[in-house]
Amino acid sequence: MIAKGKKIAAHLLEAADTDIEFENGVFKVAGTDKSVPFASVSLTAYVPHNYPLDKLEPGLNETAFYDPTNFTYPAGTHICEVEIDPDTGHVEVVKYTMVGDFGTVINPLLVDETGALLVDAGALDHNLRTMSDEDLRSIWRYVRSLGPAGEPAPAYVPPGQMPAGPVVLFPGP
Repeated sequence: MIAKGKKIAAHLLEAADTDIEFENGVFKVAGTDKSVPFASVSLTAYVPHNYPLDKLEPGLNETAFYDPTNFTYPAGTHICEVEIDPDTGHVEVVKYTMVGDFGTVINPLLVDETGALLVDAGALDHNLRTMSDEDLRSIWRYVRSLGPAGEPAPAYVPPGQMPAGPVVLFPGP
């Protein structure tokens, strides 16, 4: 953006673009007191009345595309502990745990599992509402037949890592 801004400023200041410097929001001709603020360059870029359209395309924008040399495959799991009353089929969510392994987090603002939680909670709610009481009792009997649950695994996060991140979820059949 600055490179294109230098070309526009050079046109406005009647100088060579190689002589233009950009500092503190101002384009100026090196070694002179001639300058033009960034706002004027931006206005000229988008309202090109006196603009070399044969040399520069209007506008002052930049785009970039990042194509990593390798791909990452985030992994994670969501575990929902429920209690089902064998007589009524009433289901109570006791604990919901999410763990995501996303490597080093570059931008923590992009790391958010809230959406995944909402999708899973919605799916759980839908599935529980569409199951009959007999379905829920069958699940309860099956879980009881597995025996007592083991101890929970200790949470471990390597230094500099964060157990979270966005996840694409696909609904089950």
